[in-house]
Amino acid sequence: MRRTRAERRIADVSRFFDLGQDTARQALDELRMLARLTRDVPAFLRRPVTLAESIAWQRERLANREQWLLRVAERQMYAFPQSPHARLLRAAGCEPGDFQRLVQAEGVDGALTSLAARGVYVTFDEFKGRREAVRGSQRFQFADRDFNNPLATAHYAMMTGGSRGRRSSVPRSLDFIRESGYSMATGLDAHGVLDVPQAFWSTGPVNHILRFSKIGVPLGAWFYPLSPLPKNVWLGGVYLALLGRMSGHRLPLPVHCDLQQPAAVVAWLCERGRLGQPTCIISAVSSAVRIAAAATTAGVPLDGVTFFSRSEPYTEAKQRTIEASGARAYIAYGLSEAAVIAVSCAIPDAPDDAHLFTSRYAIVQHTRPLDEDGPDVDALLLSTLTDHAPKTLLNVETGDSAVLTERDCGCKLGAQGMRTHLSYIRSFEKLTGEGMTFVRSNLTQIVESVLPARFGGTAIDYQVLEEERLGGLPRLVLRVSPTVGAVDEDAVRAAFLGALAQEGALERYMVAFWTRANTIKVERALPLVTPAGKILPFHLLRATPAR
Repeated sequence: MRRTRAERRIADVSRFFDLGQDTARQALDELRMLARLTRDVPAFLRRPVTLAESIAWQRERLANREQWLLRVAERQMYAFPQSPHARLLRAAGCEPGDFQRLVQAEGVDGALTSLAARGVYVTFDEFKGRREAVRGSQRFQFADRDFNNPLATAHYAMMTGGSRGRRSSVPRSLDFIRESGYSMATGLDAHGVLDVPQAFWSTGPVNHILRFSKIGVPLGAWFYPLSPLPKNVWLGGVYLALLGRMSGHRLPLPVHCDLQQPAAVVAWLCERGRLGQPTCIISAVSSAVRIAAAATTAGVPLDGVTFFSRSEPYTEAKQRTIEASGARAYIAYGLSEAAVIAVSCAIPDAPDDAHLFTSRYAIVQHTRPLDEDGPDVDALLLSTLTDHAPKTLLNVETGDSAVLTERDCGCKLGAQGMRTHLSYIRSFEKLTGEGMTFVRSNLTQIVESVLPARFGGTAIDYQVLEEERLGGLPRLVLRVSPTVGAVDEDAVRAAFLGALAQEGALERYMVAFWTRANTIKVERALPLVTPAGKILPFHLLRATPAR
């Protein structure tokens, strides 16, 4: 059988550099993405997107959501019979004509809810390839790369952590950055910060740098909280700045500001405040809390400062700390596979009340048991309504639950037709602190097997709890039952973090982040028991709406 030209190139690269076929394929893909990025970024940035264009784009997409869902199903699913969604749709007896009639009869959200009831959904572990999907008598095994949008041409890729060191690649195209820029422009405008300079306190804000540059938002500084910055992030930031200059944009270069000592960020904000210049800081929620607390302690008012925060639950305790400094905050909710999918309502009902970008996404809820014997969770199922999403998603779990409502709020986003609100957003599959996220299924083996083997006891003698420290900073409490006997608490903490770090390079960086932030606390206490009498390996932070 004759090989394709691409297969021959991979074989040539593999022989020349003495690489395996998979490594050679990845190297060739990365070279191609670098070539596209170099070719396309200057022209991409020279033509900014206006607010008027963004509003018009969103309104057109909202008016045609059903057509976009049908288009995605036709071009990204049914056209590729081996795609996960095509296989699940066939298993449910839903052919293209059936899909079209269902959407026309029930609308986008109604059709997605009906499909979920018929087994057309993907759980978080199924999406990550950690668990087989069983639908009736049929069984499916997926990998996260199977969900890559077959129509998207990647310009770069974001890496996420994986099980046992297997990293996940999430491709990004400039077309997707432009589309997400339309949404982001309307979100920034709703909060009055579209023309306000944005600064970053995060490790790798490449998506935001490109997106904000595209919508004409001025960029200030880029501070990173943990040194050393990964080499690929540093090189990528420098290279992106060079490409920016070719298009007339001065993009920020990374400058270190220690996680535990945000004095450089506070000083930078103080200088801007002295000059009467408002600023927006983009960071993880806990990083915003650290800046606000440090400014309050130093007696530096943060009037005119807006935090645009992400990656963690935004709670009342965090809100109080930020607002006590004179600043205000709004949040972005998203995931690596889809970027930002919702931003805060400007007239919120809850600290994290956010508008779903229904021009590009749909969300429905699906109740299922978290484990074989419960408890039940109301999982959010996400679907993409665009040609350019990195992943093709049809009722795919985000790993989170939330209160999902439809209401007219009166803010600018609501006036544009985005009536779907998410609030009290909490994870049931991810353990998050300081913006660093580990998947629940990866940690279960550590809590139930690694720690008992090292220090004694059984799988129910160890438990991880999420909690908030005074002021809203996150903490993860590793409970060790007193029945285990005498143990060295520092050794338990080190073993827990060491096992996490063995997952891969990205996990080692996240463990270093948690270590610097002093996120893990060991506590000698009996594990918490659920009302049903069960001892679960994790108790994640929950929120209950006020009645």
